Amino acid sequence: MGFPGELSDYAWRSIEYSSEYDTNESHILHPQKTSTEEVHKAYGKLILFGEHFVVYGLPAIVAAVDAYTLCSIKASTIVHQPSSSSSTDFETPRDAVIIDIIDDRPAVKGYKREKVSEQLNAHMLMLHHLFGSKCKQNSSTLGKASSFVLDILWKTSAVKLPIDERRIDHAFVHRKHRKVLKLVVHLSGNLVPTSGIGASAADCVSFARALNELYGLQMTEEEINFCAYNGERGYHGRPSGIDNTISTYGGIIVFTRGPKKGILSQEEIVSQSAIHSSVIKHEFAGAVSDQVKTSSLEPVLLHMLAACTGIIASTKEVVADVRKFSEKNPAQFNRILQEYTALFLQAKSAFQNGNVSLIGRLMYQNHCLLQQIGVSSVELDQIVRYTFSTTFVQGAKLSGTGRGGIGIILCDTAESQQSLQNTFENTKSCTSASSAFTGSTEIPSVKHTWQYTLSIKTQKGPAIRTATLAKL
Repeated sequence: MGFPGELSDYAWRSIEYSSEYDTNESHILHPQKTSTEEVHKAYGKLILFGEHFVVYGLPAIVAAVDAYTLCSIKASTIVHQPSSSSSTDFETPRDAVIIDIIDDRPAVKGYKREKVSEQLNAHMLMLHHLFGSKCKQNSSTLGKASSFVLDILWKTSAVKLPIDERRIDHAFVHRKHRKVLKLVVHLSGNLVPTSGIGASAADCVSFARALNELYGLQMTEEEINFCAYNGERGYHGRPSGIDNTISTYGGIIVFTRGPKKGILSQEEIVSQSAIHSSVIKHEFAGAVSDQVKTSSLEPVLLHMLAACTGIIASTKEVVADVRKFSEKNPAQFNRILQEYTALFLQAKSAFQNGNVSLIGRLMYQNHCLLQQIGVSSVELDQIVRYTFSTTFVQGAKLSGTGRGGIGIILCDTAESQQSLQNTFENTKSCTSASSAFTGSTEIPSVKHTWQYTLSIKTQKGPAIRTATLAKL
C-alpha cells in the first residue's frame, strides 16, 4: 500500500487489529505522557572473543564500552474529521501513527543511509512486540466495521528532510484517518555508529527504554532486553542476542545463546562464572548493575583501541554467508568450532588470572579462525598485520560483523594506546618490520579510532556475570 502522491518515498507499514481492545491496557495510540522526562541511554560494545561462533551455540566474551546512544520521544495527537466524500481505498476510517526519527548520532559516513531500512523495520518490530498483543486480534471482526488498520509512517533525517506538516495532514485526510499519533524519536549520544560497535543494539535498547517511560509499561530489564532483541531482528534477521544483552546490562559478560525458547532471566545473567568485570568511567543502568563492585585487588586494565575501516557491512548478509560456508564445508567448519572452543577456555582462564599477554595472543588466534570462515577483509587484515609487528601491542582482531567495520587492538599501556592512535591518525603510509602475517606491513589507512579502557577483576574478586539468552 503506497502513499498518495508525493509521499511515496517514505516508509509505510500497516498493522491490522480488531478494535475490541481493553482501554485499560497500554495501547500504541494512548501514551501516558506527552514526552519522556529522561533521555534514555544504551551502550556500544566490543566482542572480545567469539563473534559468529556465538550463533552456533558457543560462548563469547563481550564488553560494553563507555560510549552510548541517547533516545527521547515526544508525542502529540491529531484528531481528524474526514469528509465522507474523501477518496479512499478502504471502507472504514483508520487510526495512524507517525514515527519521525531525528537521528543526530555522529555516524560513520554512509552508515545511517545504508541502515535506514533496517532501522525502520527494527522499530516496527519493537512496536508490534509491545503493542500487538494489546489489541485482541479477532479474525471474525477483521475487515468489518469494528476493525481498524493501524497505519505507521516512518520518516528519518538520514534520508529526507522532515516532511512538511501540511503534506502529512493532506495525506491523512485523504486516507480518512480519524486519529493520528505523532511520535518524534530523537537519537543522539557519543557512540559513533559503524559496523561492529553495537550501534543497532544501542538504538533498540535506548528506544525500548524510552517507550517504557512514555507508555508507563513498567518493563523489567529482562523485558527491555527482549524487546530490543525483537528490534535487532530488523537489523540482523535472526540475531544471537549478544549485542542487545550487553547494551542492556553493561559490564563484560560471557554470553551463550541458550537452548530454550523464552526471555532472558535475571538468574541466568548473574549466575556465577569465574570473572567479574566492568567498564570504568560509567555505571550501567539495569537490574544487575549493583553486581559491579570493587574488590580489594587492583583491577587489571585492558587498553583497547578500536580502529574503524569506514566500511559498512550487513550483519544479515555476513551471517548468511557463514551459514553457507558451514553447509558447504561441514568437516572444516566443525574443526574450526572445536579450535574456537579450546581457545575460549584459554581466554576465560586468562581473564580469571588477569593474563593480558595471553588474552592478546588469543585475540590473534581468534582473528585467524574468523579469516578461515570468510568474515575478515583486506582492511581488517592490514590492521592486524601491522599491530602484530608492533612491540607494545598485545593482540588484535576484527570485532563484530567483519568484512569492514572495526578491528580492536589491545595495547600494553595507556601511553602506547595513545601513541598508536596518533600513528593511525597522522600517518598514511610507512613500512615496519616483517610479521608472521603475509603481505605488506604498511600502516593501514584507518578512518576513525576510539580508545576504550576495560577493567577486569581476577578470580579472587567477584565473579563475572554469565548471560544466556534463550534461543528464539
